[in-house]
Amino acid sequence: MSKAIENFGAPLSAVELYYWRLMSFFDAVGKFNQVRGIYDKLDEWMPPEVATVFQKSYGGNRRIVEEKYFERKGRIERTWGAVLESCNELGMTYTEQDVREFRPLARSTNPETQFRTRMRGKVERLHKAAGKERENRAAGKKPKAIYPQTLRDLIAWYQTPKKK
Repeated sequence: MSKAIENFGAPLSAVELYYWRLMSFFDAVGKFNQVRGIYDKLDEWMPPEVATVFQKSYGGNRRIVEEKYFERKGRIERTWGAVLESCNELGMTYTEQDVREFRPLARSTNPETQFRTRMRGKVERLHKAAGKERENRAAGKKPKAIYPQTLRDLIAWYQTPKKK
């Protein structure tokens, strides 16, 4: 589970929950990708590095790999459903095009995209800011308006060239 929830006693705001669900989705995808490379090679020749992981992590047991694969694949779908549920609860709009762009970026195994790594850092910062705002409200400080970033906003942030 994510380290995002540190204070179990305080309920999360809807915005915090949205960002926490996004982080959970990224975690689920990362864990799925770990087993997917082995699962894809079960019926064919395995490169030595894949065969080593297959032996070390799964004891060479095909059934365990298949179980993990389908378990983690199901977790991706559940966490993605929770992300969309949060979007709906917050009244955020998203289109099929947004989903078709966001999910493949998040599920990519190409290291050059670095989408999950960069996006996770961004979402963690947004989650912490939302948590700080909740704490400030609880302490009676003047609240700021927090607007969660939509899937389209997050994609646009990722695709914007970074200044050097």
